[in-house]
Amino acid sequence: MIRISLISTCLLMVLNCLGQRTILDSLLNNHSLLKAEKKAYNAIKISKYAIGSDSAMLYANQALALAESDTTKILAANQKAWLLKNDKNFEASKSLLTEYVKKAEKIDFDAGLSDLYITYGSVFSNLSMYDSAMFYQKLALEKMTQLNDLNGKASVLNNLSIVYQKIGKFDLSKSALFESLEIRRKQGLNKEIGDIYLNLGNVFFYNGQIDSCIYSFIKALKIYEEEKLPNFQVYALTNLAYIYNDELGDPESAKKYLIKTLQIEEKLKSKSVVISAMNGLGTYYKDINRYDSAEFYYRQAIELSKEFNNPQNRSLVLANLGSLKNEMGDHRQAKALLSEALTLKLEINDLNGQVSTYTMLGKSEIALGEFNAALGHLTQAYDLAKKIENRQELKEIIAALIDVNKKTKNYSHTIELFEEYISLKDSLLNAEKLSIISELQTQYETEKKEQTIALQTAEIDSQAAELKVTKLLSVGLVVLVILLLVIGIQQRKYMLNKRDKLIAEEKARFKESQIEAAITTQEEERKRFARDLHDGFGQMISVLNLNLSNLDSNPEKRQEVYDNSTEVLDQMYKELKSICFNLMPETLIKNGLLDAINEFASRINNAGKIQIETNFFGIEERLTDLQEISLYRITQEWVNNVIKYSEAKNITIQLTKDEEELNLLIEDDGMGFDKSLLTQGSGNGWKNLNSRANLIKGELELDTVVGRRGTTMIVIAPELVVNQNTVLTV
Repeated sequence: MIRISLISTCLLMVLNCLGQRTILDSLLNNHSLLKAEKKAYNAIKISKYAIGSDSAMLYANQALALAESDTTKILAANQKAWLLKNDKNFEASKSLLTEYVKKAEKIDFDAGLSDLYITYGSVFSNLSMYDSAMFYQKLALEKMTQLNDLNGKASVLNNLSIVYQKIGKFDLSKSALFESLEIRRKQGLNKEIGDIYLNLGNVFFYNGQIDSCIYSFIKALKIYEEEKLPNFQVYALTNLAYIYNDELGDPESAKKYLIKTLQIEEKLKSKSVVISAMNGLGTYYKDINRYDSAEFYYRQAIELSKEFNNPQNRSLVLANLGSLKNEMGDHRQAKALLSEALTLKLEINDLNGQVSTYTMLGKSEIALGEFNAALGHLTQAYDLAKKIENRQELKEIIAALIDVNKKTKNYSHTIELFEEYISLKDSLLNAEKLSIISELQTQYETEKKEQTIALQTAEIDSQAAELKVTKLLSVGLVVLVILLLVIGIQQRKYMLNKRDKLIAEEKARFKESQIEAAITTQEEERKRFARDLHDGFGQMISVLNLNLSNLDSNPEKRQEVYDNSTEVLDQMYKELKSICFNLMPETLIKNGLLDAINEFASRINNAGKIQIETNFFGIEERLTDLQEISLYRITQEWVNNVIKYSEAKNITIQLTKDEEELNLLIEDDGMGFDKSLLTQGSGNGWKNLNSRANLIKGELELDTVVGRRGTTMIVIAPELVVNQNTVLTV
């Protein structure tokens, strides 16, 4: 699979040009009036906001020359080292950083050290020396934490997440981004929140979580539109174009996003954006079999990438053009293009890019009959994809390995690969779940249209108000308008009262049905517990009584009677423990929801018939009593329902918490349910689930279809709903 553009992780340093110019003008206006130390410090700021690298370096050097204190010299040197790094003068940048790190350590200037470490980490990241990059970013994070600098900490976490992505450690990248997101939300920095969602989209993509990937990109796009940041919108648009084209099979939507990207570029004049958009258009035309147009856009993008000196983009487009040549049957030229792309990807240490390019090279060589070379490249792709956990690419690699092993008649290995392919395919997102993604996009588009309509309505109302002010209405017209208004108000009041009455009646009916469902469920539970106690304990007590009665009549069998009685008591204890767990797990009371769900899952897993996986994100403290018990009972009831009726083999329970809401997601691979029978039937199960969700002001969502494998149940609730001291009766 060749990617159109997942470039946001390396392009988020672009500034909003209008805001940049405003700040720069303000700094320049006062610069000549300042003296010595203050002028040096101002020059550092001007260098950071300067338009053009030459101007930025000029002010960085000026700051270094004017600085009197060691602290200002260190900050100025760091700015110069950053600019040297941007100009790819890495050795000069490292030399300057080494000198001033020693000076900062000597005077214990922690704020300066943290900035120097960040620049050092960025230098090594540009050199693809990711271990060193991670080392210095972690040093910077340690300093930011000591200084309680939340803004710096969030920035360093974002830098670390990018390094983790480069080396394929996506779980660590995701954790760093969630921590940064929590800080940015507290700060209320909307644009920075958009940057984090853009990065999260990449992480979710490489983990094969396409629904979360789409959600993150749409979230980022929405934020950038609200903040009026077109230069950042293009990254979200380009990524969405790729997902719609390659993952959802919707090239027309992809083309729409790419054309919008080019329209934005006309204002920004950004070559990197044009390269990505042309690359995307090339892929669009390739997918609709218009190969001449596809090759035209690819070659345009390659020429621009040479001019822009961007090996990342150039390697990407070369790989896509190689893929096109494979489809056209020109496998010899495809191999040459892909070999050139691979050389660039090895230079920049693009691990994910290497995986996809090795795969395409292998396919070219299979078509050319070069089976040994194909096996070598595909094996390299397989090993690397396993190492960096790129599950999205692994399926395609295994399919190609199966092909080359069949052609070389290595049938034993082919069978092993086929089994792995089936297993991997089942674990990835199935096609039916893509409807959830489309619904997210539809919801987003609908919200945009509603906002546009609301804006147009507001403008029309404003114009009507102005006309009323400028015109003198006759007395008769005023009277007529007043009469009409009175009649309208009365009519509206009548309709509103009627509507409110209907809503109140419907709410009352719904509440009654919930109460009835809760009471019925409680009665059923009581009957079950009474039956368990009678059938289980009644029999065991009878056996125990019989054993004890034998003590007097058979003195010689006292030890045997004692052993039998002990065994019966053990059984009674186990039975009692099981009943108590069903009533209210002790783990839930003592340790909280996460341990209770894990214990519940463990009990089911031990039976060996079905496997449950649990995942928890963002839950560092216990929830309220009401939340924990309600979410536990919903989980317990739904999982039992799945086990009874769906023939599932695997269940995933995921609980996520952020600043705004709690999300409980339960997925299974069993047969689907008839949703209408489930939600509208006479049974109390669904009503009881709704009742428990309503207790925590939550909403239930269900994605299921009869005959389709895989069902998803989601509970979305506000993060805080009741006081911790609430007394519960369950």
